Amino acid sequence: DPRDALEMQVPPEDPRDALEMQVPPEDPRGALEMQVAAKAVSKAPFVVLYSIVPFLALMMFSAWWLASAIFIYSSGDIKERDCTPLYWGAIETSTGISTDGVDSYYNTTGGDCGYEVELNRTLQYSLLYMLFGFFWVTQFIIASTLVTIAGVAYECYLCQGADAKVSINVVWHSLVRTVRYHLGSIALGSLIMAIIKFIRAIVAFISYKLKDLVDKNPLLKFLVYCVNCCLWFVDKIISIINRNAYVMIAIDGENFCSSAARGTSLALEFILQIAIINVVGDFMLLLGRVSITCACGIITFLALDGDVYNDVSSPLMPVIFVSVSAFVVSSIFMAVVEVVIDTMTLAYCDDVNDHNGKPEFAPPELMDALGLAWEDIKAEKEKKQAEEKKLVGEAVDDDDPSVIRT
Repeated sequence: DPRDALEMQVPPEDPRDALEMQVPPEDPRGALEMQVAAKAVSKAPFVVLYSIVPFLALMMFSAWWLASAIFIYSSGDIKERDCTPLYWGAIETSTGISTDGVDSYYNTTGGDCGYEVELNRTLQYSLLYMLFGFFWVTQFIIASTLVTIAGVAYECYLCQGADAKVSINVVWHSLVRTVRYHLGSIALGSLIMAIIKFIRAIVAFISYKLKDLVDKNPLLKFLVYCVNCCLWFVDKIISIINRNAYVMIAIDGENFCSSAARGTSLALEFILQIAIINVVGDFMLLLGRVSITCACGIITFLALDGDVYNDVSSPLMPVIFVSVSAFVVSSIFMAVVEVVIDTMTLAYCDDVNDHNGKPEFAPPELMDALGLAWEDIKAEKEKKQAEEKKLVGEAVDDDDPSVIRT
């Protein structure tokens, strides 16, 4: 009967099911999240300029640290290497010619002769102290920037409506709030990251010193790879936990441990949705970096290839310089967008949990990106709770205390 075929083609009653049937294979959640982040940045444009400040701070600190490390290293004792004659002994034996007056430096085949710097214990500990301080200070600057930008993004999240505007001093207010209340939490989180990176650096140095021994022993080589892999994995996990903790510090204003626990629980609860947004968002940010870099390089090459700049012998070095500069600048700006995306996502998850599944401050685009996913999670939770209540009811009917305790 053709009417049966028509009944099979009737669209579902729930409009959300119809929308899900019409969704193309590509998941639009990452694109919607990018729109939300772009709108937030447009409400507070000074946050993009603020990102240049920590970049300059990192550059100045790195230059000072490098100069200090060179001064410490140059304070060691300069020792002459021992040079063992390689050829003159055999020549003297075979020909009978005395080689006593020949300088031993000419009796070697390569770089075995020369000078080396010997560092005493104090200088060695000073270099280790400088290395650990470099990791801690750089992580502290990065974390302070992340908390400040996350505070600005959360202010934009709370600002609803198309005509709503945030304060022009929102970046300054977020910076003051970070310096006044959150430096202790930032110092703790950056200390944890500095310890992990310091351990990785020490292991890498030991592996370099034992390179000849490691290459000859397959078992030792395998163990070194396993240790490096485990340390890399721990570094990535702690970085994710710290990043979520910094965002939650800007949102809730709690200490580091409470914020880390809260951010981790939200990330695990929305792990699928956050993973989709992060993968799609990171890919789009990478495309943005590559597009800007390639565009600047091509424009520079076309400009130098014309008749205006005839004195340039080769456009290779200017193109490389412009491309590297464009990549660095675009990475700074894209990092701001990435922090805004993470903040918007965790702010939405926190808003949903605080208001029983009905977010009060989420923008419409963010609702479209994550709303349906939360409805699915909520329905699954309610189903599990109903099953647990049913099991408890059956246990009470059986009057078996052991079953109830189980």
